[in-house]
Amino acid sequence: MAGMSLDWTSGQVAFSAFFVLFAADAWLHGPVQGPARHAALAVSVTAAVAGRYEAFLAAQFVWLAVLAFAGSPTSLKKASAAPAAGAEAQAKTATKSKREGLDPATGTSALPAQGKKLIEDSLSKFVKNLDPVHSCDGKTWQLEQDKDGIKVFSAAFPGQSTKRWKVTCTCRAESLHELCEELFNFDKRTGASGWDTALKTGNIVKTFGEHFTVARMITNAAAGGAISSREFFDLRVRYNGPSEYKFAPENGCLTATVGLDPKKDKSWLPSMPKPDKNYVVGTSYPGGGVRISALGKDTFLYEMVTNMNLNGWIPTSVINTATSSALLESHQAMLAHLDKKFA
Repeated sequence: MAGMSLDWTSGQVAFSAFFVLFAADAWLHGPVQGPARHAALAVSVTAAVAGRYEAFLAAQFVWLAVLAFAGSPTSLKKASAAPAAGAEAQAKTATKSKREGLDPATGTSALPAQGKKLIEDSLSKFVKNLDPVHSCDGKTWQLEQDKDGIKVFSAAFPGQSTKRWKVTCTCRAESLHELCEELFNFDKRTGASGWDTALKTGNIVKTFGEHFTVARMITNAAAGGAISSREFFDLRVRYNGPSEYKFAPENGCLTATVGLDPKKDKSWLPSMPKPDKNYVVGTSYPGGGVRISALGKDTFLYEMVTNMNLNGWIPTSVINTATSSALLESHQAMLAHLDKKFA
């Protein structure tokens, strides 16, 4: 039968068409993936065009070989391994996403429930701390410093040896956006050209959505070196205007902070870095933050509350004196920087 040609009768045309359709279906929907199916389809089309018996026979053998390979243990193992590996990868991603507060479906950031509970408590206490007379604990704000337009207040902190602290002053800037950039951007606050005398370094560790961040900060030594540098890990929220948060001022912003425990909170925030063994880790209690309210086109009221525990073996009297002085000095430096920047 070698070299035997088929005469193009209606039956043979139908057979050739059927053969090509079979090959096309096997190519599109068959169990074989990759270059082998392309070769089998090419041989089938060539046989149909040539109309030669041996060509059809060769095409059948090619398809039998391709299909036999598709059913081999090695091929089946590879085929099943691919989706299994994909499913495993998706499971790992979903698990990590859940721990990190990410939506596995969209990959967008979302603050985990543990973080929301912490920051909501701090936000509520901070708003109460903004009261000009009493703190969130119902304790009276006492004026400690009043110099260069900066007022430093303190209030007793029930259950703690340290105090709650509040600073108020007015500042100038061309816009709220530029003011916030100067005050909250660590690159602006620290380094050779930074203005913050209280802060040595700072960086954003994690961002959750539009409003929430986790920051790591190292303070400068205080009280002439009697208080060494401290390391802080804080969860922060920032809202611009009442459309984002009802207590945020019109044409202003409101932030709140709360400290995180690098060990305890790592369970819901795996990206939390390890503390630097060269520093004592301080604590930021709930109720701290900053509110900036517009007083005019380029004038703003600045209000800040902080509730820190420096930890370590430091007498309370030393901490209170050092905190009052450090807050005054850092805000003097802040206003001097803003005056120079927006003169």
